[in-house]
Amino acid sequence: MRREAIAVRRLAIPEAAAMLELHPAEVRALVEDGRLDAVCIRGRWLISAESVQRLEAARSDAGEAAEADAPDAELRSLEARVTELERRLVLVESAYLAAARDRGSGPEL
Repeated sequence: MRREAIAVRRLAIPEAAAMLELHPAEVRALVEDGRLDAVCIRGRWLISAESVQRLEAARSDAGEAAEADAPDAELRSLEARVTELERRLVLVESAYLAAARDRGSGPEL
């Protein structure tokens, strides 16, 4: 049976870091965590280009999902803020009207 060599493109840590827009130390941590496929040859880590592309795609998908949810989260936050401001306005108006009644005059708006 004949075995065929499979060519795997490998990247040095600085190259992978540049592709992922990370610091080389962060890439080393990803290798240690097993999130990037790598081999150590003569003390130098070589990372599978395919695993870098997979991680890059996963990060991109996660970023797009976060951006899609961001307007909804911001909208909910703004709605909560408006509700709180409306509640405060009712309190201020009722205190103003009560003070006007105590003085015996109508409200001057």
